[in-house]
Amino acid sequence: MKKEQVKRKVCLLGDGAVGKTSLVRRFVLNEFDDKYISTIGTKVSKKDMTIEFPEHETEVNLLLMLWDIMGQNTFDIPLELYFRDATGAIFVCDSTRYDTLKHLDEEWIPLMTEITGDIPFIVAANKHDLTDQVQVEDAELNMLCEKYGCGFVYTSAKTGDSVEDAFQSLGRRICREMVENQTDDEGETVERGSDQGESSSGGSMPEGKVQELIEKGKAAYADGRYQDAIDLFDQVLEMDPQNERVSFLKMSASLKIR
Repeated sequence: MKKEQVKRKVCLLGDGAVGKTSLVRRFVLNEFDDKYISTIGTKVSKKDMTIEFPEHETEVNLLLMLWDIMGQNTFDIPLELYFRDATGAIFVCDSTRYDTLKHLDEEWIPLMTEITGDIPFIVAANKHDLTDQVQVEDAELNMLCEKYGCGFVYTSAKTGDSVEDAFQSLGRRICREMVENQTDDEGETVERGSDQGESSSGGSMPEGKVQELIEKGKAAYADGRYQDAIDLFDQVLEMDPQNERVSFLKMSASLKIR
């Protein structure tokens, strides 16, 4: 069986408190925490998964870079920085709050697709374990998904129900075109035998030093010393050029001094 290894960026979007962070935590760590903490900016997590296409005799090892977007649709920096290079998305609503589904249709889906164009995505109706409070039904979800040509799945980050299915479904949609065309996207394919998602540069830096530079860069950014922040982030990227979070912070600082 042919084996492929690829890395793809996926964004999770939706209103605040719908459970985006909890879905990622359940999928990546198989954990759940019922304490709600609003996501500030963007959190990036990594997760390996295997997608099999037996009809093509191909197995894809997919490294997902999961971007958990803040739950408010007002942004201090251009949206292009959040959505740049995204190849898929999960739009999350709260099954117990109908307005969160409505906002996907009216705000979140148009917001992203205007920038990314037509990319694979699915809708996750989360908190479906709260059966006596459910306000989102099959009919509304079917109507939304027919409009956008996507699928939906009921999930529960608390119980873990169908969380893996949601990410597997999206992963399969992301990889299918590549497999069917028997091609790899240059610059996105992770080289076989490499340490996926980690720096491929020849240099090295103690982990503590890297974190120190990142914290100094963030402090400089907070103080409005954007050029100092850029210089510090550049030092990190020289040793870890695939650090997406630091790349994002550097771009944010660069925009502040334009």
